[in-house]
Amino acid sequence: MIFLIFGFMIVTVQVIGFLRFGWWGPMSVSSGLGHILPGEWFQQPRSWFGLHRILNAVPASICAFVIGGLFLAASRPLPNKGDI
Repeated sequence: MIFLIFGFMIVTVQVIGFLRFGWWGPMSVSSGLGHILPGEWFQQPRSWFGLHRILNAVPASICAFVIGGLFLAASRPLPNKGDI
């Protein structure tokens, strides 16, 4: 659930920025993780260039929605044998 909320927060910040300044501030998974995790790999990778390109291409909000949806689907209780 927290990932879904995080995804909505990212989109909300982007929409407010667009409405206020007229510019859509893209946030990729790489830039989002670069603010959270220490290290310079997210800005200037020295290896794993393909992974870096993928993380730069995927929007952070979409990733948060997908992870949140997967956690939400996995947290649903399984049906009993008699309920099927």
